[in-house]
Amino acid sequence: MGIDYVVDYDCEPKRALGLDKILEILKDRSRAAAAMELLRARGEADRPVETIEFEFVARTPDGDLAPRRVKVKDVLDRASQLEEFAPACDDCPANNTGRPFGCVGVIGYPLSTSGESWLLARVRRGPGAELLKTFLAELSLTGGDIAKMRAAGEAFFEARQAPAREDLGFALRTDHLLEAIFCKGHLAPPHAAIVLYALSALRLERPAPDEADLPPGSAMVVGKDDEGKPSAQVFDMPAPDPIDDDTVRELKSFFRALFLARGFNVRLLVDY
Repeated sequence: MGIDYVVDYDCEPKRALGLDKILEILKDRSRAAAAMELLRARGEADRPVETIEFEFVARTPDGDLAPRRVKVKDVLDRASQLEEFAPACDDCPANNTGRPFGCVGVIGYPLSTSGESWLLARVRRGPGAELLKTFLAELSLTGGDIAKMRAAGEAFFEARQAPAREDLGFALRTDHLLEAIFCKGHLAPPHAAIVLYALSALRLERPAPDEADLPPGSAMVVGKDDEGKPSAQVFDMPAPDPIDDDTVRELKSFFRALFLARGFNVRLLVDY
């Protein structure tokens, strides 16, 4: 389980297979790989693939949760449909990971306490924090949706209490921040801009820098300012680091995908 997301950028694979089908196959393939890894850990790697099944809880078309049982071989057979379209991802500007279907990603549950603390620390005093304060007030975001998930147990969050700050001129908990990011539907470009600016992840450069001079993991969208002069919006967040835990690495990848989606003027689709 996790927060699934995809850059809603038009491409050949999406047109040919449909986004829903691609997402379903990718999720099932990831679950099948996890099931195979579990068997290897148990010393059962030599089991015929035709005999291996796994069960997980999935959302039904009505929005309810129900168990679903799948054969690994069926998943691998279906996943082969993706292979012929993988080359189209090589030069796709929306490829966030550099891998086939890199416009798709996931932030795995449970979110770690250190990951939530890292996210909270990205908010810095100044215009970004003030914009976030206004956004929370205008949409009456109380963090209640996230608080309900947190109260449900350890499936979603490692921390039983949300990390909080009092040094921004207003009280801010990660419940507020996560609700503002994930619980208001798919992220349209204006929403993305607010989130990126609030998290100090969006920087304007005049003139546009040489792409070769950007730090690893960064990204840039080049355009013109109000005076018609070349300028660039730069993704200003450190690349994943070996010392990062899974949640921090996955959050960094998510925000880079959000930056790309905004740069292409498309939504970042999310399902939490």
